[in-house]
Amino acid sequence: AEKQKESYKSLFENIRVGLIRTSIDEGHIIQANPACAEMFGFEDLDVFLHTSIKDLYKDPQDRKQHRAKLLRNGKLNHAVLQMRNINNKPLTIAVSSTLHYEDNLPIWIDSTIQDISKQKRAEERLAMNSVVFEHTLEAVVISDENHKILTVNKAFIDMTGYTKKEVKGKDFSLLWGDPEENNQCDIVLEGLNKEGSWEGEIFKRHKEGHKFPVNLS
Repeated sequence: AEKQKESYKSLFENIRVGLIRTSIDEGHIIQANPACAEMFGFEDLDVFLHTSIKDLYKDPQDRKQHRAKLLRNGKLNHAVLQMRNINNKPLTIAVSSTLHYEDNLPIWIDSTIQDISKQKRAEERLAMNSVVFEHTLEAVVISDENHKILTVNKAFIDMTGYTKKEVKGKDFSLLWGDPEENNQCDIVLEGLNKEGSWEGEIFKRHKEGHKFPVNLS
């Protein structure tokens, strides 16, 4: 039993996920592991243990709402909360919490905490890039390493008459009107492989059959 206790202690102290126990009312931190303290910017675990979790919420109302949901359900999984560290730097964290009772009264909350700030920023950038991709006036084609088309934007659809479904998975040579009549496709691919980029004019064939010149980069 003592060996198992030491094993749990080692896991608690060394796991990189934040583990924390807080009081139900005032949010006093009863117990936490070093990873949790580091997540909130505390170098000293003892200092962190003398902090109220309420002071680390970006908006105090979020703590009240989180607590109310926990009191109703007894458990919450992967709730996303906006918090801040000791230096007032914003943190986006994912929290899974379980309410513990004593004599049928809620007394503390055990939680696992993960900092997902980088993930959320990446998602926001991706969403912003997606908006730009769809609304730019230039036709954009994204292909894989085998030169198969993955997706196109609205400007491409408007310019060529093809739908996303019609071009997805098709060869990059679809960009040319008559790839059999010239070696433009090979020249472009060779430039991409050697230099990482290519720019010039090609002729594109519209879905309805007519050709038109376009600048490709």
